[in-house]
Amino acid sequence: MQYIVVASKDLRGEFVEDYWKALWAADTLKYRFGQLESPSWADPVFMMNDPRYLMYSVLEGGKITGEFALENHSGKAAQIHFSMHPENTARYNFWLAETVALDILNKWKDEKGEPYLETLYGVTPVPNKVACRFIQKCGFEKIGILPNGTKHLGEVCDALLTIKTRI
Repeated sequence: MQYIVVASKDLRGEFVEDYWKALWAADTLKYRFGQLESPSWADPVFMMNDPRYLMYSVLEGGKITGEFALENHSGKAAQIHFSMHPENTARYNFWLAETVALDILNKWKDEKGEPYLETLYGVTPVPNKVACRFIQKCGFEKIGILPNGTKHLGEVCDALLTIKTRI
């Protein structure tokens, strides 16, 4: 399978809007943006212009099939967040998340030609069992539980800490 990664801010607005509206219509936007009380499709479109977030869309066959954001950079590590188009198969979503994470770690370079990142980490709400299984099935290693470390559906909860390192 072939895909390309494009900075979301560089895509046509309606193209990106259609993706987020699909997540909203499928009632899955609340899981991607659990820190918000009641996210709407407009929230991620607004966040794309926030310099704290590096949001990327994954395109295959002319449509956005997934999205990820890198934030909370520290040294050569960054937190990653994923969302996948609700029409994707589970098998494709696992493949896409694992492949994108490995490409970021093993192929992306900084301005000196060095690896851009050495480690990706996840902070996943423990009550979101599907997301916890997903991130581990994509090759992220469980490090532990951070008590009260994140929000899920607007409520503070424990977080599963996971990492994936460069090979």
